[in-house]
Amino acid sequence: MADDRLSRKAEGDLTEIAIYGFENFGFVKSRAYRDNQLVLLQMLTEHPRAGAIFGSKGDRRRFVHQAHAVYDRISGNSIFVQRILHHSQDALRHLP
Repeated sequence: MADDRLSRKAEGDLTEIAIYGFENFGFVKSRAYRDNQLVLLQMLTEHPRAGAIFGSKGDRRRFVHQAHAVYDRISGNSIFVQRILHHSQDALRHLP
């Protein structure tokens, strides 16, 4: 099992997703979506190579879940979640 860490931007992404969901879909749906995202992050901790290889260097992974994609890097026994972006966002513009 890998350890996981979230970048500050990924933490901010989760907050923005929750706020948008609450404002547009209400508390119940927003909470369910957030809970599903937390389950996904736990699954990626347990199966860090579940995402597809993303980028020209092959050192980044992308896992699509509902309307968002999680972008992470694996280092040893850890994953580092860089961003959680909506499918309409340009990942290459938003990733370091």
